[in-house]
Parts: sequence; C-alpha cells; structure tokens
Amino acid sequence: MALAALVVGFAAGWLLRGDGGQATVLRAAEAAPLADEAAAPAPEPEQTASAATARPRSEVDVAVLNGVGVAGLAGEAADGLRSSGYRIVQVDDGPARDGPTQVYFVAGLKPEAERLRRDLGIGSAVTALPDGQVRDIVPEAAQLVVLLGAG
Repeated sequence: MALAALVVGFAAGWLLRGDGGQATVLRAAEAAPLADEAAAPAPEPEQTASAATARPRSEVDVAVLNGVGVAGLAGEAADGLRSSGYRIVQVDDGPARDGPTQVYFVAGLKPEAERLRRDLGIGSAVTALPDGQVRDIVPEAAQLVVLLGAG
C-alpha cells in the first residue's frame, strides 16, 4: 500500500509539473566562500603582481630629491623611508617640480616603485627614470628616485 501511494504520488507530481518530462538537471553549485573571504575585497592585479615580484625594501636604493625648495623636506622624507626599511643613497635638492611628487624607477624595478609610491601615499603613476636633469643628479646606485613636488 505504501509503495502504491509512493508510485501514484510520483506519477502525479510528474504530470503536474508541466514540463512534459523534459526536466533540466543542473550542476551542483560551487561551495560558497567563507564569510571572511567574502568580506575581504580581492586585491588589485597590480598589487598582487607587485607584492609577489618586488625585492625587499632593504635591497632597494632610493634617492630623495627636493623639488619644492622647502628646507629639510627631502631629509624628512628620507628619514621616513629609511625607517620603512629602504636604503637611502642620496638626499639632495632636485629640479623644481610644480606638480605632485613623482617616483622614478630604473629598468626592472617597476614593482618596487609601485610599492614605494604606495608607501608614500601618493597617487601619481610611477615613471621610468628618463635621461636628463634628474638622472644626472642621482648616483648610479640609485634604483628609485623620489622627486618631491608641490602638488
């Protein structure tokens, strides 16, 4: 009797569902992320790549140039970078800079320059160290150059 009721119920459900027996079977959903994973934002690709490939701060030589003419500004910035672990190879006056602070890098050190930019809390993009006035001021050992600006 119970088996008959089960078969009748199954048949009735099949007829009443209205799809003519053309049911679609769905794959099981992937496991939902844990609450901590869902709450944490995904890191930006740039930050992930930079963090994975950047040399330690203690292996990066930085020159800090004052482009605004405020006495002691480059020294203060250099002290902060030194306390963050960077090796400071020069603190000096640089060419006047009306724009924002700029971070320059030598070939192959863009990830380190991006990290330095973030450490300084500046939004301007990093740039390859161009030939000319800035390159002529800094020692050859400098791998990154911070040119402090007014903006």
